[in-house]
Amino acid sequence: MKIGIDLRTLISGNFSGIPGFTYELTKTILENDTQNEYFGFYNSYKKKKLPNLGSINVSELNIPNKILNPMMSIFRYPKIDKILNTEVLYMPHFNFNACTEDSFKVITVHDLSFVRYPEFFSFKNNLWHKLIQIKKTLKKFDKIVAISKNTKKDLIELFNVPEEKIEVVYSGVSDKYRVLDKESQELRDVKLKHALPNNFILSLGTIEPRKNIDSLIRAFDIFKEGDSTECHLVIAGGLGWKYKKTLEKLKKAKHKKYIKLLGFVDEDDKTALYNLASVFAFPSYYEGFGFPPLEAMKCGTPTIVSANSSLFEVVDNSSYLINPYDINDLARALKELLSNSALRNDFTSSGLANVKQFNWGNTANKYLEVFSKK
Repeated sequence: MKIGIDLRTLISGNFSGIPGFTYELTKTILENDTQNEYFGFYNSYKKKKLPNLGSINVSELNIPNKILNPMMSIFRYPKIDKILNTEVLYMPHFNFNACTEDSFKVITVHDLSFVRYPEFFSFKNNLWHKLIQIKKTLKKFDKIVAISKNTKKDLIELFNVPEEKIEVVYSGVSDKYRVLDKESQELRDVKLKHALPNNFILSLGTIEPRKNIDSLIRAFDIFKEGDSTECHLVIAGGLGWKYKKTLEKLKKAKHKKYIKLLGFVDEDDKTALYNLASVFAFPSYYEGFGFPPLEAMKCGTPTIVSANSSLFEVVDNSSYLINPYDINDLARALKELLSNSALRNDFTSSGLANVKQFNWGNTANKYLEVFSKK
Protein backbone atom coordinates (compact mmCIF):
# COMPACT_ATOMS: atom_id res chain seq x y z
CA MET A 1 0.00 0.00 0.00
CA LYS A 2 0.95 3.62 -0.51
CA ILE A 3 0.31 5.44 2.77
CA GLY A 4 0.36 9.22 3.17
CA ILE A 5 1.01 10.97 6.48
CA ASP A 6 0.22 14.60 7.27
CA LEU A 7 3.39 15.96 8.90
CA ARG A 8 2.29 19.56 9.44
CA THR A 9 2.44 19.27 13.24
CA LEU A 10 6.21 18.75 13.01
CA ILE A 11 7.09 22.16 11.58
CA SER A 12 6.76 23.79 15.01
CA GLY A 13 10.09 22.26 16.04
CA ASN A 14 8.60 21.49 19.47
CA PHE A 15 8.43 17.72 20.02
CA SER A 16 6.19 17.49 23.06
CA GLY A 17 2.46 16.84 23.00
CA ILE A 18 0.97 16.20 19.55
CA PRO A 19 4.15 17.01 17.57
CA GLY A 20 5.98 14.51 19.81
CA PHE A 21 3.23 11.95 19.21
CA THR A 22 3.49 12.47 15.42
CA TYR A 23 7.26 12.13 15.47
CA GLU A 24 7.42 9.00 17.64
CA LEU A 25 4.58 7.22 15.81
CA THR A 26 5.83 8.02 12.30
CA LYS A 27 9.43 7.11 13.12
CA THR A 28 8.39 3.79 14.71
CA ILE A 29 6.03 2.85 11.85
CA LEU A 30 8.81 3.49 9.34
CA GLU A 31 11.25 1.41 11.40
CA ASN A 32 8.83 -1.51 11.75
CA ASP A 33 7.10 -1.66 8.36
CA THR A 34 9.01 -2.83 5.29
CA GLN A 35 5.92 -3.82 3.25
CA ASN A 36 4.31 -0.45 2.49
CA GLU A 37 5.49 2.79 0.89
CA TYR A 38 5.22 6.03 2.85
CA PHE A 39 4.75 9.59 1.68
CA GLY A 40 4.67 12.70 3.85
CA PHE A 41 3.03 16.08 3.37
CA TYR A 42 3.62 19.43 5.01
CA ASN A 43 3.16 23.10 4.25
CA SER A 44 5.38 25.99 5.28
CA TYR A 45 5.60 29.38 3.62
CA LYS A 46 9.08 29.78 5.05
CA LYS A 47 11.47 26.91 4.43
CA LYS A 48 11.49 24.55 7.44
CA LYS A 49 13.47 21.39 7.98
CA LEU A 50 11.67 18.32 9.29
CA PRO A 51 13.37 15.90 11.71
CA ASN A 52 14.86 12.73 10.29
CA LEU A 53 12.03 10.20 10.25
CA GLY A 54 13.46 7.43 8.09
CA SER A 55 12.38 6.13 4.69
CA ILE A 56 9.60 8.50 3.62
CA ASN A 57 9.14 10.62 0.51
CA VAL A 58 8.09 14.11 1.59
CA SER A 59 6.13 16.62 -0.51
CA GLU A 60 6.27 20.24 0.58
CA LEU A 61 3.96 23.15 -0.22
CA ASN A 62 5.05 26.75 0.36
CA ILE A 63 1.68 28.47 0.61
CA PRO A 64 0.82 30.79 3.53
CA ASN A 65 -1.65 29.01 5.82
CA LYS A 66 -4.03 31.98 5.62
CA ILE A 67 -4.38 31.12 1.91
CA LEU A 68 -4.06 27.31 2.00
CA ASN A 69 -6.53 26.76 4.84
CA PRO A 70 -9.46 28.58 3.14
CA MET A 71 -8.59 26.86 -0.15
CA MET A 72 -8.93 23.47 1.52
CA SER A 73 -12.00 24.43 3.51
CA ILE A 74 -14.00 26.20 0.77
CA PHE A 75 -12.67 24.90 -2.55
CA ARG A 76 -11.56 21.45 -1.32
CA TYR A 77 -8.23 22.00 -3.05
CA PRO A 78 -5.45 20.90 -3.18
CA LYS A 79 -6.25 17.25 -2.47
CA ILE A 80 -3.54 15.88 -0.17
CA ASP A 81 -3.92 12.29 -1.36
CA LYS A 82 -3.57 13.46 -4.98
CA ILE A 83 -0.38 15.36 -4.17
CA LEU A 84 1.04 12.22 -2.57
CA ASN A 85 -0.61 9.67 -4.93
CA THR A 86 -1.58 7.43 -1.99
CA GLU A 87 -4.35 4.95 -1.20
CA VAL A 88 -4.41 5.67 2.54
CA LEU A 89 -4.19 9.11 4.12
CA TYR A 90 -3.43 9.45 7.84
CA MET A 91 -3.83 12.66 9.83
CA PRO A 92 -2.34 12.58 13.36
CA HIS A 93 -4.42 15.57 14.46
CA PHE A 94 -7.26 17.86 13.39
CA ASN A 95 -6.26 20.29 10.66
CA PHE A 96 -7.64 21.85 7.50
CA ASN A 97 -7.69 19.17 4.84
CA ALA A 98 -8.99 18.19 1.42
CA CYS A 99 -8.88 14.72 -0.13
CA THR A 100 -10.72 12.58 -2.66
CA GLU A 101 -13.55 10.19 -1.88
CA ASP A 102 -11.44 7.29 -3.13
CA SER A 103 -8.73 7.29 -0.47
CA PHE A 104 -9.06 5.49 2.88
CA LYS A 105 -8.86 8.24 5.47
CA VAL A 106 -7.73 7.80 9.10
CA ILE A 107 -7.49 10.49 11.78
CA THR A 108 -6.34 10.44 15.41
CA VAL A 109 -8.43 12.34 17.96
CA HIS A 110 -6.42 13.14 21.07
CA ASP A 111 -9.06 14.87 23.14
CA LEU A 112 -12.18 16.99 22.92
CA SER A 113 -11.37 19.35 25.79
CA PHE A 114 -12.21 22.33 23.57
CA VAL A 115 -15.79 21.02 23.39
CA ARG A 116 -16.08 19.92 27.03
CA TYR A 117 -14.42 23.04 28.44
CA PRO A 118 -14.34 25.93 25.91
CA GLU A 119 -13.81 28.36 28.81
CA PHE A 120 -10.30 26.94 29.27
CA PHE A 121 -9.28 28.13 25.78
CA SER A 122 -8.60 31.49 24.19
CA PHE A 123 -10.94 33.09 21.67
CA LYS A 124 -8.38 32.34 18.94
CA ASN A 125 -8.20 28.63 19.90
CA ASN A 126 -11.97 28.26 19.97
CA LEU A 127 -12.33 30.06 16.64
CA TRP A 128 -9.75 27.75 15.01
CA HIS A 129 -11.66 24.67 16.20
CA LYS A 130 -14.88 26.08 14.75
CA LEU A 131 -13.24 26.88 11.41
CA ILE A 132 -11.89 23.36 10.88
CA GLN A 133 -15.45 22.03 11.28
CA ILE A 134 -14.83 19.07 13.57
CA LYS A 135 -18.17 17.32 13.00
CA LYS A 136 -17.84 17.49 9.21
CA THR A 137 -14.23 16.28 9.42
CA LEU A 138 -15.17 13.28 11.55
CA LYS A 139 -17.92 12.28 9.11
CA LYS A 140 -15.65 12.13 6.08
CA PHE A 141 -12.95 9.98 7.71
CA ASP A 142 -13.30 6.22 7.38
CA LYS A 143 -11.60 5.36 10.67
CA ILE A 144 -11.09 7.45 13.79
CA VAL A 145 -8.39 6.44 16.25
CA ALA A 146 -9.13 7.56 19.82
CA ILE A 147 -6.09 7.57 22.10
CA SER A 148 -8.17 6.46 25.10
CA LYS A 149 -11.52 4.91 25.93
CA ASN A 150 -12.47 8.26 27.43
CA THR A 151 -11.89 10.00 24.09
CA LYS A 152 -13.96 7.32 22.36
CA LYS A 153 -16.78 7.98 24.83
CA ASP A 154 -16.56 11.72 24.11
CA LEU A 155 -16.68 11.13 20.34
CA ILE A 156 -19.87 9.11 20.71
CA GLU A 157 -21.52 11.47 23.22
CA LEU A 158 -20.54 14.81 21.67
CA PHE A 159 -20.56 14.02 17.93
CA ASN A 160 -22.65 10.84 17.61
CA VAL A 161 -19.78 9.02 15.90
CA PRO A 162 -20.76 5.36 15.25
CA GLU A 163 -18.92 3.12 17.69
CA GLU A 164 -17.77 0.75 14.93
CA LYS A 165 -15.93 3.63 13.24
CA ILE A 166 -13.69 4.20 16.27
CA GLU A 167 -10.55 2.25 17.19
CA VAL A 168 -8.92 2.81 20.59
CA VAL A 169 -5.13 2.73 20.40
CA TYR A 170 -3.05 3.87 23.36
CA SER A 171 -0.03 6.02 22.60
CA GLY A 172 3.47 4.98 23.59
CA VAL A 173 5.89 6.64 25.99
CA SER A 174 9.37 7.34 24.64
CA ASP A 175 12.26 5.19 25.82
CA LYS A 176 14.25 8.35 26.47
CA TYR A 177 12.33 8.51 29.75
CA ARG A 178 14.08 6.13 32.12
CA VAL A 179 15.43 5.79 35.65
CA LEU A 180 18.84 7.47 35.89
CA ASP A 181 21.62 6.67 38.32
CA LYS A 182 21.33 9.13 41.22
CA GLU A 183 25.04 10.00 40.85
CA SER A 184 24.90 10.49 37.07
CA GLN A 185 26.47 13.55 35.45
CA GLU A 186 23.20 14.19 33.59
CA LEU A 187 21.36 14.74 36.87
CA ARG A 188 24.10 16.98 38.24
CA ASP A 189 24.15 19.09 35.06
CA VAL A 190 20.38 19.65 34.95
CA LYS A 191 20.20 20.37 38.69
CA LEU A 192 22.95 22.98 38.32
CA LYS A 193 21.50 24.44 35.09
CA HIS A 194 18.11 25.13 36.69
CA ALA A 195 19.39 25.76 40.24
CA LEU A 196 17.07 23.06 41.59
CA PRO A 197 16.60 22.32 45.31
CA ASN A 198 17.28 18.87 46.78
CA ASN A 199 13.64 18.11 47.59
CA PHE A 200 10.83 19.31 45.33
CA ILE A 201 7.38 18.61 43.92
CA LEU A 202 7.38 18.90 40.13
CA SER A 203 4.65 20.23 37.87
CA LEU A 204 5.42 20.01 34.16
CA GLY A 205 3.13 21.15 31.36
CA THR A 206 1.94 24.24 29.53
CA ILE A 207 0.66 26.89 31.93
CA GLU A 208 -3.02 27.15 31.02
CA PRO A 209 -6.30 26.90 32.99
CA ARG A 210 -6.99 23.24 32.15
CA LYS A 211 -3.78 22.14 33.90
CA ASN A 212 -5.13 23.50 37.21
CA ILE A 213 -1.79 24.84 38.43
CA ASP A 214 -3.66 27.48 40.47
CA SER A 215 -5.03 24.72 42.71
CA LEU A 216 -1.59 23.16 43.04
CA ILE A 217 -0.16 26.48 44.25
CA ARG A 218 -2.96 26.84 46.83
CA ALA A 219 -2.59 23.20 47.94
CA PHE A 220 1.17 23.71 48.29
CA ASP A 221 0.53 26.67 50.60
CA ILE A 222 -1.68 24.46 52.80
CA PHE A 223 0.92 21.67 52.75
CA LYS A 224 3.73 24.06 53.77
CA GLU A 225 1.83 25.14 56.89
CA GLY A 226 2.66 21.79 58.47
CA ASP A 227 5.89 21.07 56.60
CA SER A 228 9.13 21.27 58.52
CA THR A 229 11.31 20.33 55.54
CA GLU A 230 12.76 22.52 52.82
CA CYS A 231 10.42 21.05 50.19
CA HIS A 232 9.84 23.28 47.16
CA LEU A 233 7.38 23.41 44.30
CA VAL A 234 8.97 23.58 40.84
CA ILE A 235 6.65 24.60 37.99
CA ALA A 236 8.06 23.86 34.53
CA GLY A 237 6.40 24.64 31.21
CA GLY A 238 5.87 27.37 28.67
CA LEU A 239 3.16 30.00 28.92
CA GLY A 240 -0.03 28.94 27.16
CA TRP A 241 -3.30 30.86 27.01
CA LYS A 242 -5.02 32.59 29.93
CA TYR A 243 -1.88 32.15 32.06
CA LYS A 244 -1.94 35.53 33.83
CA LYS A 245 -4.28 34.38 36.60
CA THR A 246 -1.85 31.57 37.46
CA LEU A 247 1.09 33.98 37.64
CA GLU A 248 -0.97 36.25 39.92
CA LYS A 249 -1.71 33.27 42.20
CA LEU A 250 2.02 32.55 42.33
CA LYS A 251 2.87 36.15 43.27
CA LYS A 252 0.30 36.09 46.09
CA ALA A 253 1.26 32.64 47.42
CA LYS A 254 2.12 32.71 51.14
CA HIS A 255 5.11 30.42 50.59
CA LYS A 256 6.20 31.83 47.23
CA LYS A 257 9.86 31.75 48.29
CA TYR A 258 9.58 27.96 48.02
CA ILE A 259 8.06 28.09 44.53
CA LYS A 260 10.30 28.14 41.46
CA LEU A 261 8.99 28.91 37.96
CA LEU A 262 11.30 27.41 35.34
CA GLY A 263 9.46 28.38 32.17
CA PHE A 264 9.84 26.30 29.02
CA VAL A 265 12.18 23.33 29.54
CA ASP A 266 14.28 21.75 26.78
CA GLU A 267 13.18 18.23 25.82
CA ASP A 268 16.70 17.03 26.63
CA ASP A 269 16.29 18.15 30.27
CA LYS A 270 12.92 16.53 30.99
CA THR A 271 14.17 13.04 31.86
CA ALA A 272 16.58 14.38 34.47
CA LEU A 273 13.94 16.76 35.81
CA TYR A 274 11.50 13.89 36.42
CA ASN A 275 14.25 11.85 38.08
CA LEU A 276 15.25 14.69 40.39
CA ALA A 277 11.70 15.31 41.63
CA SER A 278 10.49 13.73 44.88
CA VAL A 279 6.90 13.71 43.60
CA PHE A 280 5.22 14.65 40.32
CA ALA A 281 1.83 16.41 40.63
CA PHE A 282 -0.67 16.57 37.76
CA PRO A 283 -4.07 17.87 38.98
CA SER A 284 -5.44 18.50 35.46
CA TYR A 285 -9.17 19.03 34.95
CA TYR A 286 -9.22 17.02 31.73
CA GLU A 287 -6.84 15.04 29.50
CA GLY A 288 -7.33 12.97 26.38
CA PHE A 289 -4.42 10.76 27.39
CA GLY A 290 -1.89 12.26 29.82
CA PHE A 291 1.74 11.89 28.77
CA PRO A 292 3.45 13.72 31.70
CA PRO A 293 2.42 11.35 34.53
CA LEU A 294 3.37 8.34 32.41
CA GLU A 295 6.73 9.93 31.58
CA ALA A 296 7.29 10.55 35.31
CA MET A 297 6.37 6.93 36.08
CA LYS A 298 8.91 5.71 33.54
CA CYS A 299 11.52 7.76 35.40
CA GLY A 300 10.57 6.10 38.69
CA THR A 301 8.91 9.16 40.20
CA PRO A 302 5.74 8.72 42.30
CA THR A 303 2.79 10.64 40.89
CA ILE A 304 -0.31 12.48 42.11
CA VAL A 305 -2.96 12.54 39.39
CA SER A 306 -6.58 13.65 38.95
CA ALA A 307 -9.14 10.84 39.03
CA ASN A 308 -10.93 12.03 35.91
CA SER A 309 -11.15 11.83 32.08
CA SER A 310 -8.52 9.50 30.62
CA LEU A 311 -6.12 9.92 33.54
CA PHE A 312 -7.93 7.46 35.76
CA GLU A 313 -7.86 5.04 32.81
CA VAL A 314 -4.15 5.22 31.90
CA VAL A 315 -2.58 5.51 35.35
CA ASP A 316 -4.87 2.81 36.77
CA ASN A 317 -4.02 2.36 40.48
CA SER A 318 -0.37 3.31 40.09
CA SER A 319 -0.86 6.98 41.07
CA TYR A 320 -2.16 8.68 44.17
CA LEU A 321 -5.55 9.77 42.78
CA ILE A 322 -7.13 13.07 43.84
CA ASN A 323 -10.19 15.22 43.15
CA PRO A 324 -8.84 18.25 41.19
CA TYR A 325 -11.70 20.42 42.51
CA ASP A 326 -10.77 19.72 46.15
CA ILE A 327 -7.66 21.68 47.20
CA ASN A 328 -7.56 19.99 50.61
CA ASP A 329 -7.52 16.58 48.93
CA LEU A 330 -4.50 17.64 46.86
CA ALA A 331 -2.75 19.11 49.92
CA ARG A 332 -3.40 15.86 51.82
CA ALA A 333 -1.88 13.84 48.95
CA LEU A 334 1.25 16.01 49.00
CA LYS A 335 1.61 15.54 52.76
CA GLU A 336 1.03 11.77 52.72
CA LEU A 337 3.42 11.06 49.86
CA LEU A 338 6.20 13.36 51.00
CA SER A 339 6.10 12.12 54.59
CA ASN A 340 5.93 8.41 53.78
CA SER A 341 8.89 6.90 51.92
CA ALA A 342 7.28 3.42 51.87
CA LEU A 343 4.21 4.85 50.11
CA ARG A 344 6.44 6.67 47.58
CA ASN A 345 8.30 3.41 46.90
CA ASP A 346 4.99 1.59 46.36
CA PHE A 347 3.86 4.13 43.77
CA THR A 348 7.29 4.08 42.12
CA SER A 349 7.09 0.27 41.71
CA SER A 350 3.48 0.24 40.52
CA GLY A 351 4.16 3.14 38.14
CA LEU A 352 7.12 1.39 36.51
CA ALA A 353 4.99 -1.74 36.06
CA ASN A 354 2.02 0.19 34.64
CA VAL A 355 3.95 2.23 32.07
CA LYS A 356 5.38 -0.88 30.37
CA GLN A 357 2.13 -1.30 28.42
CA PHE A 358 2.61 2.06 26.66
CA ASN A 359 5.12 1.00 24.06
CA TRP A 360 5.56 2.77 20.69
CA GLY A 361 6.25 -0.55 18.93
CA ASN A 362 2.87 -1.90 20.00
CA THR A 363 1.19 1.39 19.09
CA ALA A 364 2.73 1.42 15.61
CA ASN A 365 1.62 -2.18 14.94
CA LYS A 366 -1.96 -1.34 15.92
CA TYR A 367 -1.99 1.65 13.57
CA LEU A 368 -0.79 -0.62 10.76
CA GLU A 369 -3.74 -2.89 11.51
CA VAL A 370 -6.07 0.12 11.19
CA PHE A 371 -4.49 1.17 7.88
CA SER A 372 -4.90 -2.38 6.54
CA LYS A 373 -8.69 -2.17 7.04
CA LYS A 374 -8.87 -0.22 3.79
